[in-house]
Amino acid sequence: DFLTKPFDIIKFREMVFECLDKIDDDRQAQDQGPYHGLRHVADYQIIKTLGEGVSGVVFEVEKEGRHYALKVFKYTSANENRIPELRERFEREATFLQDIDHPNIIKVFEWGITSDNIPYIVMELIRGQSLKRIIQEKQPIPIPYVANLLKQLAAALQAIHERGAVHRDVKPDNILVCPDNILKITDFGIMRTPDSNLTMASNIMGSPAYLAPEGFVTARVDHRSDLFSLGVVAYELFTGRRPFLADNIYAVATAIQSEYPPAPSSLRPDLSADIEKLLASLLVKDPEYRFASAELLCQAFDNIERGKPLSDIPFPPPHPAPDWLQESEE
Repeated sequence: DFLTKPFDIIKFREMVFECLDKIDDDRQAQDQGPYHGLRHVADYQIIKTLGEGVSGVVFEVEKEGRHYALKVFKYTSANENRIPELRERFEREATFLQDIDHPNIIKVFEWGITSDNIPYIVMELIRGQSLKRIIQEKQPIPIPYVANLLKQLAAALQAIHERGAVHRDVKPDNILVCPDNILKITDFGIMRTPDSNLTMASNIMGSPAYLAPEGFVTARVDHRSDLFSLGVVAYELFTGRRPFLADNIYAVATAIQSEYPPAPSSLRPDLSADIEKLLASLLVKDPEYRFASAELLCQAFDNIERGKPLSDIPFPPPHPAPDWLQESEE
């Protein structure tokens, strides 16, 4: 009786999932362990908690008048049996990010281990919004602005892939947008690097709604898995909803592996045939038929941003495609 009628069942479902995520976050916050009441980490004074995940807590901190984001490894009862694995991930993230300098990748200034044996990473503090919030609050988002954000995301992924790494968790929650509209990708905790031995065969690596089809059956994915995840984010930015909706992880896996989403133009009529073709090429099930690199996507999204056709973009070879793409090409 408290819902505005008629209501959109898709938006209602997403609202329920968001509420469940908030409940889960609140439960995690009750299990801060040694971080409850913490005032300093190394030489940094804690100002406030910014966020929390399974393996880390992020604080806003201050040192010598400058503010930073500081992430500490999280010891809790929930991850007690996985501490060696999670700590290795944490240190791998810190090492990788300290060695990379890119405008669209969160900057790491230093990392270390405190006298209390707490690993930490000091990063730039971003005063902006998550892409998730932008998607929720700003629909419909102007097409040139969407294309600009996706061009920046593709540039960040290209820099990661050139170093032989795979992010494996590309999703709106892990993407921040600064007030000057510069995009920053964050959270490299489950990244796969060339020297990584963490395959986690018994666990799904990444967020199911944004995971490539092959990610549900193996952790040994390559850069093309990130490009599929970029495609999911792109579809959501352009249309305002995720391409694959389901009530549980098994239904999500089935949809991603064997179904096609609705035609983007059926959700937003001003989307061009070029944009639909690009989204279809990103969301193809077989990685062999996806784009070869994020660099090509930078060029494609730049064309869209400037209102140019995609006729100069070398698309992947023909592949099984959704009916709506075949119809648009007739």
